[in-house]
Amino acid sequence: MEFQEINQKLKETREVLLTVLNGLSGEQLNRRHDSNSWSISQVCQHLYKTEELYVVAI
Repeated sequence: MEFQEINQKLKETREVLLTVLNGLSGEQLNRRHDSNSWSISQVCQHLYKTEELYVVAI
């Protein structure tokens, strides 16, 4: 896969994720099932930081 294809796929995936997230309440985004689990917002923050690192590396 070429860089442009990867970048396009990331953009498409981000758009789908944002669409889903916009349909959730703040409570849903921040809810953790237990003290050892991450909330949806924490997972998204992790994905964002990871994406930043990979894009710079590519």
